[in-house]
Amino acid sequence: MTLPEPIAAFFALPKRASTSELKAVFADDAHIIDEAEGHTGFPAIAEWWRDVNEKTPFETVPMRSEVRDGLVVVSAEVSGSFPGSPVMLDHHFRLNDSKVVELEIK
Repeated sequence: MTLPEPIAAFFALPKRASTSELKAVFADDAHIIDEAEGHTGFPAIAEWWRDVNEKTPFETVPMRSEVRDGLVVVSAEVSGSFPGSPVMLDHHFRLNDSKVVELEIK
């Protein structure tokens, strides 16, 4: 499966991604919704990334993608040490200027 570069870069980010690695993927004013909680702007996104990756070890494997209503939707298998693992979660991406400006995970 071929994903747009910023989305492929998102799934390739290391768990302890540096500020420069995160800035290469996310726009400064990006907005993320994960677990029904919003995170807007780069500082909030960097904090979200670090928190979610320290909280529970997990792996994410993209399985398929499609374009829906101007969004790239990637269905990914997420597995780890959490109840119900593994689960399929849809990652809804909006891109602009080769960066992620919106991401909703559900």
